[in-house]
Amino acid sequence: GAVSAEFGRFTGGVVSTITKSGGNDFSGSLRDNLSNDKWISKTPIESANHLDKLNSIYEATLGGRIIRDRLWFFGAGRKQTSSLSDQTVAPKGIAPIPFATGIDEKRYEAKLTGNITAKHTLIGSYLKVDNVQSHSRFGTSRDVASPPSAAQHIQLRAGPSNRLRPAT
Repeated sequence: GAVSAEFGRFTGGVVSTITKSGGNDFSGSLRDNLSNDKWISKTPIESANHLDKLNSIYEATLGGRIIRDRLWFFGAGRKQTSSLSDQTVAPKGIAPIPFATGIDEKRYEAKLTGNITAKHTLIGSYLKVDNVQSHSRFGTSRDVASPPSAAQHIQLRAGPSNRLRPAT
């Protein structure tokens, strides 16, 4: 099958792997990715000046046990606010029109994993993405079945730990 629309506009593939669910040790991470459109060289076809604005993507994770060897949690969050320069594509002899694009995205994830018995696991997960894009060259697009500028997913799965069924 095709890649889900939740991964955006790109060509390529998505690999999702779970090597272990839950752990008795607490761990987490905090990260800030910095970028600036001005740090990138212009290509030969670009005429627009790059924006000199610092863009940040903040990310955090935290996970660990609630009850040793029985119940674990995981949480993650991400906030991205970016402004980039772009330009229209124009035929030879006509100057392209420069414009700025913007992304404001907040993403929240939570997961609980519990061992009901030695052979049965219960997993509950939650995902919420608020994404607002301004001046996108692709125009505004959204799933009409979803609330405006937001996506929420809640899953609950149960079964033998080696044969989990997808949520319906």
